[in-house]
Amino acid sequence: MKYMDESKKLVDVILKGIEDKKGENIVCLDLSKIENSACKQFIICSANSTTQVNAIADAVEHFAKKELNERIHHKEGLENSQWVLIDFVNVVVHVFQTEYREFYNLEGLWADGKLFANPKVEKEKKVKKESKAKIEKVVKKKITKEKATKKIKEK
Repeated sequence: MKYMDESKKLVDVILKGIEDKKGENIVCLDLSKIENSACKQFIICSANSTTQVNAIADAVEHFAKKELNERIHHKEGLENSQWVLIDFVNVVVHVFQTEYREFYNLEGLWADGKLFANPKVEKEKKVKKESKAKIEKVVKKKITKEKATKKIKEK
């Protein structure tokens, strides 16, 4: 269980680094149930330029070192910055320029992996859902009140 706690902390910090540099379409894949997989988790995101790819890769490395004293095991792809891979052994981060992500389609290649929630995205969905429910409740009350008022006026 210790692995999961440490891994979750690392994933959270990696996501923070990606979000800090405005990484897009962040997907987290749990590969732990796949036999002979190279790692336990993938985090995949997109960037709009080579500059942003490098900035995200640097931020991920910086946040992991600063917050968890976690060093990367291996990093590659900086030569052309179309696809940078950052290997933390159990967690591997893939930062793609959008068109290269679509071409390589890692999510499709690793479709046996289980998508797991980006906590920030899940929280935003929950807040939106709760807000929508509150608005619907208020609108429903208003409509009911208007109908009652109309009926009273008709009598």
